[in-house]
Amino acid sequence: MSKDRAAFIDASELGVTVALSVDIVLRFTVDWRNFFRSRRNVVDLALAVITMVIQIPRIHNSGQTYAWLTVFQIVRIYRIVLAIQLTRDLI
Repeated sequence: MSKDRAAFIDASELGVTVALSVDIVLRFTVDWRNFFRSRRNVVDLALAVITMVIQIPRIHNSGQTYAWLTVFQIVRIYRIVLAIQLTRDLI
């Protein structure tokens, strides 16, 4: 893989992670009293924290550890699946 492509992937990954983290912070801020009553919120919070931790340079550049933790980044796609009516109905 070229250095440009690797840099693009890393920047995209960081951008999505930050966007999802901002989303979870906003959801917590808006409804902090009932936030933890929803399983979906708790799962989203856990994914946001784990994917932010993955961005720490020591972990991000670790190779083997990072490779295993990318599973959590892949799991984030469930939010998109649940947001789209057609895919939600299929599930």
